[in-house]
Amino acid sequence: VYDFVEKEEIDFLLISLGTVIDFLGSERAEEFLAKFNNIPSIVLEDRGFDKTCVVLDNRTGLTKCMEHLIKDHGYKKIAFVTGRKSNFDAKERLDVYLSVMSKYKIPIEEGMIAYGDFTEYSDEVVAGILDNHPDTEAICFANDMMALGAYRECKKRGLVIGRDIA
Repeated sequence: VYDFVEKEEIDFLLISLGTVIDFLGSERAEEFLAKFNNIPSIVLEDRGFDKTCVVLDNRTGLTKCMEHLIKDHGYKKIAFVTGRKSNFDAKERLDVYLSVMSKYKIPIEEGMIAYGDFTEYSDEVVAGILDNHPDTEAICFANDMMALGAYRECKKRGLVIGRDIA
């Protein structure tokens, strides 16, 4: 669809690079952006390119969420569902999870980290975590949409969120 863009008809581009990279792959990001070098643009969800970039604060809210689970509820078996490995936001949010778990000296068992795609269809990913780690106390998500899949999977298993799992 990006090849249909007529440069003469565009005054400005707002590029959701995180979404584009999910389809193109991070190795093709520079090539993709080069197509639009002569058009004023802002890149969202990534940085490090020769363009103005806007990124979210991926750290503050997620750190507070993780610390709430640990300090206020005493959870230690916390899994994490992040986005695709090539996604800037997913990488930063995974780093927050790893940093907070390390700060509180909580070990991360193999399979407690899973990769989703930022859509609500994370049921299978959550099922994998719960199958391999039935003692999981909480699952933290890199975005709200993926948490919807967890709600369905937990309901399917008879787990009540807030009572049996956070």
